Amino acid sequence: MTIYHYTTAYGLEGIIKNQNIWSTYHKFLNDYTEMSQGFEAFFDNINEVEIIFDSEIRQYAKNTEETDFYKKRFDEFIQSLRENFDKVGVFVSSFTSERDSLTHWLTYGGQYCIVCDESEMNSIKGSVTL
Repeated sequence: MTIYHYTTAYGLEGIIKNQNIWSTYHKFLNDYTEMSQGFEAFFDNINEVEIIFDSEIRQYAKNTEETDFYKKRFDEFIQSLRENFDKVGVFVSSFTSERDSLTHWLTYGGQYCIVCDESEMNSIKGSVTL
């Protein structure tokens, strides 16, 4: 699958010079509600997430004790997310599967669109500099 990253001339220069695409801390996005709505959608569908998780655990756990251990860790993780949503450090870079999107041209600078192969993107290792 091909994915696209829309950017400005300044952004493209930084990508070429530094050989990386920067991410933005979610609280600094121009529309912070996108992240909070994403978390809300996640929690609204938590039952489906739990079903998938349970299925995976049953497949890989060696015994009931191990299954219970992983389920407990999962429940603790979800509870921690609920309690600490505003403290979670999520960094965002925007990509799309839309090759020529007027919305993306207008939102992300309207100068350059970088074409990426998704399989290559999956192999990239990220790092965070604060």
